[in-house]
Amino acid sequence: IQFLIFSQKYKEINDAITSRLHRGCTILEATGGYTGQPQKVLLVVVRKQQSVAISRVIEEIDPKAFVSQGAVKGVYGEGFESLKSLK
Repeated sequence: IQFLIFSQKYKEINDAITSRLHRGCTILEATGGYTGQPQKVLLVVVRKQQSVAISRVIEEIDPKAFVSQGAVKGVYGEGFESLKSLK
């Protein structure tokens, strides 16, 4: 499951996901299309079983965060499937 998390509290959310759920986040630079304001967006990919835990962490830290959650076809690399499985 892939999450995009838009929050002013991105640092706290990132730290909680990293320390409590042992998943890494990527911090993306973004610009609001309507406001033109710069913002940070967290990108995190987790196993389906962890999606509820991620949602709880986000809600606990920033109940007003904007979150997009979507299924991904495949995830390869550390903590997921081996790149060799693509062959």
